[in-house]
Amino acid sequence: MDLTTLERAAVEKAATNKAVKGGTKGLTAGTHGVDLLVRINGTITKGEEYSQVIWPSVPILDVLIRMLDTAGCVQRAAFEAAVEAVLGGAKPFLTDEAGKPVNLKEWATEAVERLADAGETVCTGKTTASLSVEAVREPVAVEAEPVAEPVAMG
Repeated sequence: MDLTTLERAAVEKAATNKAVKGGTKGLTAGTHGVDLLVRINGTITKGEEYSQVIWPSVPILDVLIRMLDTAGCVQRAAFEAAVEAVLGGAKPFLTDEAGKPVNLKEWATEAVERLADAGETVCTGKTTASLSVEAVREPVAVEAEPVAEPVAMG
């Protein structure tokens, strides 16, 4: 298939067109031969590239601890009691790999710094289409090679 970029985009967008969705629902089981000529007509609009800030994922507890600490409300014993009440005793984020208690203020500060390190990325513009899809049912003229007259043998 030797299609241009625009033609490939039109076929791709037409395949997701609401008018052609669900076509397999009425199809019976078995193998069906298909020889179909389709006309796709309409417009395709491609938006400009744009920049977007992608924020890293940071657990909400990290940010909450930092906010409480900034407000002067973090006491380790009170925080651990709250975590135990919410998580039923599981405290995997309150200790380091060696099992020693972590410094909550440092831990939360690192989480907030990760938020501040959001990266900017370039996104491709959105492609929208307003297309109609219809089957071409009229006879198609095909140019045939001239056939040579039969030669008499004899």
